Amino acid sequence: MEYLNKYKLNNKKILVAGGLGLIGKEITNACLDLGADVTIIDKEKILKKNKFKTKLEYKSMDLSNRGGLKKFEDFILSKNYDVFINSMYLKDKYWERHSFDNFNISSFSKNIEINSFGIFLSSNLIAENMKKKKIKGSIILLNSIYGLVGQDMSIYKNSSIKENKVYSILKGGLSNYVRQMASYYGKYKIRVNSICPGGIMDKNSQKLKKNKSFINAYINKVPLKRFGLPQDVASLSGFLSSDASSYITGQNIPLDGGWTSI
Repeated sequence: MEYLNKYKLNNKKILVAGGLGLIGKEITNACLDLGADVTIIDKEKILKKNKFKTKLEYKSMDLSNRGGLKKFEDFILSKNYDVFINSMYLKDKYWERHSFDNFNISSFSKNIEINSFGIFLSSNLIAENMKKKKIKGSIILLNSIYGLVGQDMSIYKNSSIKENKVYSILKGGLSNYVRQMASYYGKYKIRVNSICPGGIMDKNSQKLKKNKSFINAYINKVPLKRFGLPQDVASLSGFLSSDASSYITGQNIPLDGGWTSI
């Protein structure tokens, strides 16, 4: 029972940014199942009923701009969160046009800006709040395999899905940001890690399902021969939130069925 208890999240207060998204919802459910008290931050004005198995706190907030970040800073001042999980996927409407032969500098700058506010600066604010209150916290950021390796151009052939150089820039920067934060905040007993999923698919992933050639090329490269599921990310998030992972920090952990191993 000594080891089993380390995996539980009883008495943990967890803040999930982007908790209504594809992955965020599963992370929230996992944390609730493991016994945590969970607060969600997301852009929806009202939390719809029946989204989760139990009650939880919800705060409508958009972290992708300066005003939202200030609202976030004011919100956490009176809170004592043990864990911050940022599962937001921030992008502008031109996001999918950022291939190497199709580039929009205004959109590029916008995506850098909204991710700076929503991912980089928000995690720094929560870390400073933990430091001030002497909380031995865990910060978990959603990253990507493309924060670890370059995009494999061969899987995009004969599909409408394209490579995205802005995505790689942001995720690559995030990987080193995790290392830098872990290096600084380690002395305050604050752990910082990221989860680097490969392709994630669920029943609602309509765009992927329309691109059979992409699906086949992707699965053929993955040793486990499948896409990841939101539940896979949620399980690792629960582990990194728990005391069972108390000696893990500064890591960008692949969750990719073996993609980055070959």
